[in-house]
Amino acid sequence: MAVNCFHVYLFEDEKAYMVITAVSGDEIEGKLRTPEGFDEIGTINIKDLNNYEIRITHYYGLYDTKYVGLIDYFLTGYTKIDHLKCSYHRWSDKKKQYFYNRRQLATFDRIEILRVIIEMKMTGRGDRFMAMDLLTHLYSMRWVMHPDSDNIEARIQLFVDSFVESGELSYGGGADYSVTGKAINTLSKYEEQERRHLENKNLQTRMLFLTSVIIVVGILQAIITFLKN
Repeated sequence: MAVNCFHVYLFEDEKAYMVITAVSGDEIEGKLRTPEGFDEIGTINIKDLNNYEIRITHYYGLYDTKYVGLIDYFLTGYTKIDHLKCSYHRWSDKKKQYFYNRRQLATFDRIEILRVIIEMKMTGRGDRFMAMDLLTHLYSMRWVMHPDSDNIEARIQLFVDSFVESGELSYGGGADYSVTGKAINTLSKYEEQERRHLENKNLQTRMLFLTSVIIVVGILQAIITFLKN
């Protein structure tokens, strides 16, 4: 069954104060926010409602729509305008997924995967990650519904396991991994080897060009000498 529910919050000074669970007479009942979350039962008088800002979140299928104030909700939520928007987005999403599923997902080699993992670390996505995070970074969330998702997931997991064995990643239990200092060293060594390989290739190309020039000059000189004689 599709999700279709509401969460109603009271905000005070731009901070969530209460999530409403019931209205009983003149009292609004709910869970008050504490440092640990919304885990403290509390009530406010309905007369004090003007002291707070009402924010409503409507969870509808895979989508959620947020409203600030009752007027916003009645204009776009109660009138079902947002339902139409969600229906359109669902239709559009199915169409995009259909074309995505017809694509062959790209494959990455070991160094490309390692480079992406380091990039995730450097861009502040947290000290730890799961293989699912890596898959989503590579292919977006649509990979989950792709016909070849199992094979892609198995391939990426093999790469992750190999990084753990060789020391570029550490396994923290469960499904969590973290980048080690060896990952940077491995990538740096590879890039240094690639740089040297490119320099050697460029040097060979220049030597081949110079050799060709010398041969051409030699042939021209021989032709000129022959013509003079």
